[in-house]
Amino acid sequence: MQVDFHILQGDIHDYVCRLVRKAVRQVAHVCITGDEPSLRRTSRALWQSGPTDFLAHAGDWDAPQVQSLSSIRLHQDPRVAPAKEVLINVGNDNILSAHAGYARVIEIIDGNNPSQVQQGRARWKQYQAQGYHPKLHNRTLQASS
Repeated sequence: MQVDFHILQGDIHDYVCRLVRKAVRQVAHVCITGDEPSLRRTSRALWQSGPTDFLAHAGDWDAPQVQSLSSIRLHQDPRVAPAKEVLINVGNDNILSAHAGYARVIEIIDGNNPSQVQQGRARWKQYQAQGYHPKLHNRTLQASS
């Protein structure tokens, strides 16, 4: 499993949209995990990513038949996603008990939030203890227009 940490200074939800757009071009399925408020903000960003470039998706709050049709899924518990290709974490502290089976995990850390940075460091150490070799990516993002 490949593990990447993206430390961001800027609009994380816009960045997640770009990551998802890139990921769905390369693989068939993406699961985004986090707490419900983070997932709702991410959902709004995915729908509003562009006038002709929205990223259709389904979340925990959608009917099962809607979820079954979507290749981009938003779940508080990523273990319920049927496909295990890419997992993007936007705020799930319990991800280490739920990442098994994914080919790639991308941890999104808000570099302006000291609590998230501290939690990210703890997860980094836990991944290392499990034998993974996470990669770090620092990004400074431009403000959305």
